[in-house]
Amino acid sequence: SIEKVLREIERQRQSISSEVEYKKRLYAYGIKPKTLLMYAIPSEARQVAIDALFEFAENTKLEYAYQMLLLIIMLNRADENGLFSLEEATFCFAEFYRLRREAGLASERSYRSKRAIVDNPYASSSQMRQMLKTSPFPRFERQGLLDMSEDGRYFVANPALLEDLTPPLKQKLYSLAIRRMADHFGDEEFVIEAMVAKAIGR
Repeated sequence: SIEKVLREIERQRQSISSEVEYKKRLYAYGIKPKTLLMYAIPSEARQVAIDALFEFAENTKLEYAYQMLLLIIMLNRADENGLFSLEEATFCFAEFYRLRREAGLASERSYRSKRAIVDNPYASSSQMRQMLKTSPFPRFERQGLLDMSEDGRYFVANPALLEDLTPPLKQKLYSLAIRRMADHFGDEEFVIEAMVAKAIGR
C-alpha cells in the first residue's frame, strides 16, 4: 500500500543527503512527489502557504528589487517539484540588470548610500550567487516560502505551495511583482515587464 511505502521512505530518509536525493528515491518507488504532497499536506496548510506568499509579495519591504525578481524566477522556472537552480537564478538576475544598463536606466536605487552588487557590471557569477544567498533568499526562508538544497545548488519551494499555485494565481502574483518593481524603480510597468520577459521568460 502507499502508506507502507511512504513509511519505508521516511525510515530511510535519515540516510538521504539532500532533498533532491529524497525526491529521486520517491521516483524509484514509483511515487511522484506531487502524489505524496496531495497525500501528506492538508488543504488548510496549503492555503496558509499561499496566503503567506501573497502577503510577502504585497508587503515585503523592497530595498532593492531582488525579492520580486526571485519571486518571478520561482514562478517561471521552478519544476513540478518546486526546484530551480541557483545558477539559473544568477543568470536571470545578471540578464535583468544588464538590460537595465543597456536601456540607460539605473541598475538599482541607492539605499542608505550602499552600492548594490548589481551596480557593478563586472560583478562575477560567484559574487552574484553569494548575493542571492545572503540577500533575497533569507527573506523567503524566514516566511517558510523557500529552502535550499543541502548541496547549495537548488532553491526548493515550500511543497505546500505546489499543488495550489495554479496558472491564474501565478499570473496574479506575477502582475503584483511587476507592479511593485515598477513602483520601486519609478518606471512604467510595460518597461519592467519587457525586461523581465527577456531576462526570465514569461
